[in-house]
Amino acid sequence: MVAILRQGAEILAALAQAGLHHQDLRAENLFWSAKEGLFLNELVLQPLKETWDNVLYAAPEGIREGRWDIRGDMYALGGLGYHLLAGRPPVAGDPPGELLRRHQEAEVPSLRGWRA
Repeated sequence: MVAILRQGAEILAALAQAGLHHQDLRAENLFWSAKEGLFLNELVLQPLKETWDNVLYAAPEGIREGRWDIRGDMYALGGLGYHLLAGRPPVAGDPPGELLRRHQEAEVPSLRGWRA
């Protein structure tokens, strides 16, 4: 798990350095190969834009500021890591507006006890 998250962070940092971002990081867009490492799928190769596509892992500052950038990608990677470890996303809610509100206000539950 640590290797996946580390490689994900390295890939996202390289994209940000080039002025790009992923913008839609989620489990369906990650592929792991023991031989080759991590691959990101559905990469958005465009300059940063003022929107986000994935509310499941939407960063609070992205919601507040209305801008998705490297902070949002890193938050999404952390949320995805939490989801992989706990078996559920760090924040849940329905409809999407409730989910966005919880990203800004709710405290993320501790991982202790989720996978005992």
